[in-house]
Amino acid sequence: MPKPTIAAINGFALGGGCELALACDLRYAARSAKLGQPEINLGIVPGWGGTQRLARVCGLGFAKELILTGRLVDAEEAERRGLVNGVYEDGELLERVGETARVLASKSPLALAYAKQAVNLALQGSHAAGLDQEASLFATVPAVKIAVCVKQVPEGAARRIDPQTKRLDRSGEGALNPFDGHAVEEALRLRDAAGEGEVVVLSMGPQKALDSLRKALAMGADRAVLVSDDALAGSDLVATSAVLAKALEREEADLVLFGQQGNDSDGAVLAAAVADRLRLPMFSQAAEVTVADGSIRGKRQTEFGYDVIEAPLPAVVAVSDAINEPRYPSLKGIMGAKKKPQETLSAADLGLDGGVAGESGSKTAVYALGDPPPRGDSRKIEDDGSAAQQIVDFLAEKRLI
Repeated sequence: MPKPTIAAINGFALGGGCELALACDLRYAARSAKLGQPEINLGIVPGWGGTQRLARVCGLGFAKELILTGRLVDAEEAERRGLVNGVYEDGELLERVGETARVLASKSPLALAYAKQAVNLALQGSHAAGLDQEASLFATVPAVKIAVCVKQVPEGAARRIDPQTKRLDRSGEGALNPFDGHAVEEALRLRDAAGEGEVVVLSMGPQKALDSLRKALAMGADRAVLVSDDALAGSDLVATSAVLAKALEREEADLVLFGQQGNDSDGAVLAAAVADRLRLPMFSQAAEVTVADGSIRGKRQTEFGYDVIEAPLPAVVAVSDAINEPRYPSLKGIMGAKKKPQETLSAADLGLDGGVAGESGSKTAVYALGDPPPRGDSRKIEDDGSAAQQIVDFLAEKRLI
């Protein structure tokens, strides 16, 4: 589905150039820019496409004046007549257009495309016909923008607590949390089944956490966002949920997916904490999810069968590891991941002050670490054929039988 287009008019947009600019959804001009269709001055018949677009944009009367006289208009008049959406100083044009492009990039591509179609209905037929087409259009929206929160965890089964910081030692190699791999896979399946949509992977951590985000990109995600700042070090679950919620507010995703837990902490409550901050519906342990008609439905396995849970979008869902089998990144995917957008944000970029995240924003503290107590006296029994009798004798000695 085509994405919105933006024209940056820096100089002269005449004839075909003006026609191309009018074909864009948004148009911005430098203060020194000139627009028009002066073909008549050269004895040339103006192009059909340009004349039609000009009349639709600024009205039949003004379009006739420009086309028949060949007059050029400056940027200020173009803005008054609706030919451009805004006028900026020459040196600011590209920067301001870039800001608008980044805003559009943060929105759901599918939602933008359907919104464009809905606006265009105003130019087609009667009001009643437009409402009918609009209803049909939005009833068939098949996809959503999905944000997947992922985490980099220490690679391997061994876990070590740093005695100085009393935090998990993350100095070694890291890897994508395997539970989050299921969330990424499910997001990709939902997008691919619809044929449209966007999957954004989001993480909070040190710069090396980009390695895990790149794996998600290699699997097929469209874009990655890392929140990385020394001020966030030492964040507990409460502080982490505040940071992720701020980043998710910025993305305005229709659906937020989490893995069921981090395999380094096994907390399994971060998704609920983020949903609470966003004031969004949430359910966990989803073994199957479907998106339709502006809602998400999930199946959660229980002792006696399945719970079927439905929530309106936007929503937060934590998926179980039984929902799918994550794909392995292909060589093509690994190479393509390097070219996909990867954004790094600081705490300041999200508008977070020092009292919200990091150690100062955390509500829990570790005061001491200690080894588990010894098991006490033990006896090792070698099986020489009499092991069973030795166990019975031991239990009798302890008066346990």
